[in-house]
Amino acid sequence: MKNVTNHNSRDFDTESVDLEKVWRAEDSHFWYCSRNRWILGALERLSCVPGDAFLEVGCGSGTVLRALRSRGFSAKGVETEEELVKMARCRCGSDNAFCQDIRKTPLDLSPVKAIGFFDVLEHLDRPEDLIQASFRYAKSGTIFLVTVPAYQSDFTLYDELGGHKKRYDPGDLRRLFEDCGLQFIYEEDFFKTIRFLIKFRRAMNWTRRGRVLGPEETKKYKEQELVVPVWPINSFLGWLSRLEYEGKLPLFGMKGASIIGAARMT
Repeated sequence: MKNVTNHNSRDFDTESVDLEKVWRAEDSHFWYCSRNRWILGALERLSCVPGDAFLEVGCGSGTVLRALRSRGFSAKGVETEEELVKMARCRCGSDNAFCQDIRKTPLDLSPVKAIGFFDVLEHLDRPEDLIQASFRYAKSGTIFLVTVPAYQSDFTLYDELGGHKKRYDPGDLRRLFEDCGLQFIYEEDFFKTIRFLIKFRRAMNWTRRGRVLGPEETKKYKEQELVVPVWPINSFLGWLSRLEYEGKLPLFGMKGASIIGAARMT
């Protein structure tokens, strides 16, 4: 299959970040490991089982794709950035990750059980276009599963540097799904245990929205997001996130740093 893509660096700029640091962070940072747990748990909740066909749109360097395949899903991913696709192929095999923009060039792929967009839609001015472009790989009953950063009030310079167009408030995903003609299933906050830590650290780094940075400072701020906490802290935050996932913490009324939501094609 010929690779046809026009990656938009305004949506996600890979030029000003060390992709090797992305790779290392994804393998050990508690945030990536914990997000995978929520994604896999959501699929189980939605009656998706090992062996089901799955398409991840915006698979990046393959950290979620690898977790899906390790769980037994017949998962394939598509991504517009060629360097990230190379990394995804290293993790998941050359036949399972494609460099393609499905809004412009379709994949040769049969309809799947579930389609995922994991921290992808916030990078787009018109996320509905990408969701609707994925409909050609869906059928009646196909699940659409999404994770996004939560609460526009938490938007900082880090979001701007990461190419985020917005953060999502409760209800935003439901409206997006329904505008696309999908049947809403649920949405909920997660990473409630670490939201205040993220806000505090970013506030300490003077991440005022709209601040103008030079190339070196831009790179510095971006790479701060990829630093894996030292072992005791990384392990503790992973443990805290696991307790949250398992419902063992009294977090009623607390807001999360992310939102996960699902819909179904009727």
